[in-house]
Amino acid sequence: MNLKLGSLKAFIAVAVVLLVSAGTTSVHASVRGGAGTLGMHGSMSTIDPNKLALPGVVIVKFKPGITPSVQELFKVPGFERKIVTEANPTGMQALLQTMHMKLDKASQALSNIYIVHYSSTVTPALMAKSLSMNPNVQYAEPHYIYKVSDVNFTPNDSLIADQYALSLIQAFNAWNITEGDSSVVVGIVDTGVNWMHPDLYANIWHNPNWQSDTNYPGDSIGWDFGGKGTGSGGATPDNNPEEDFPPPYEHGTHVAGIVAAVANNGIGVAGVAPHCRIMAVKVTEADLTDPSTGDPYIVYGFEGIIYAAD
Repeated sequence: MNLKLGSLKAFIAVAVVLLVSAGTTSVHASVRGGAGTLGMHGSMSTIDPNKLALPGVVIVKFKPGITPSVQELFKVPGFERKIVTEANPTGMQALLQTMHMKLDKASQALSNIYIVHYSSTVTPALMAKSLSMNPNVQYAEPHYIYKVSDVNFTPNDSLIADQYALSLIQAFNAWNITEGDSSVVVGIVDTGVNWMHPDLYANIWHNPNWQSDTNYPGDSIGWDFGGKGTGSGGATPDNNPEEDFPPPYEHGTHVAGIVAAVANNGIGVAGVAPHCRIMAVKVTEADLTDPSTGDPYIVYGFEGIIYAAD
């Protein structure tokens, strides 16, 4: 199968697998929450040589007991107030609202986080720094986006004997105790998963409540926050979290295989937890890519992790 067996770095958890790229990259894309679309035309902001952020967007967490509002953003010292005024905040939305989550199901740590949009060319770093001076703000940060890890490798026809990392982590001894359990679901928050892959399909999670979930209609195997894209921005989320990378460079599929590829089926490789289930959560958008490589960016990491945890 096309699952890389060389140098592997993967998080077997609900996580975003990423490597940040440097520089400023031209973008033309739509960035959405669950309740709306924000058209973006401009350049991603360079926070430092290793961080990129969406323009005109910052993430703000208000302190407990504060009623969040756009007006609340202006409660900063004089110089910072000038920056916030120049930035011209145009609206804000609770992160949990974009996810259609009920507050009684949400962690307290997430309940006061807001996505703030503004219309000027003030850099996200400066805007976040200014808002951090607000005594009612716990923290403010740019809306970082992340480049998917490099996956330049030559695929091979893998066998268990080739998986040297399993010996390094003493997986064979661990399997004498457990090989995982089908009740344990691992969220692969990444570029999507080739869920029809013969070494993965039997371990793909199936949502028992997919028919009643109106927020994510038809999400029987997971969710695609970025959609397939049209080449001009404005992709629509859908219920098919298929891989964004073309074969043989399927990053999310590769990670899914490391976690829970089917074992003892006579093909491919064995996952570290071959009896666990894989939830495919695609958080990239085909229209928002690194122009030098064509690789997609992790854009909907917040949303993907919350979806998987929920």
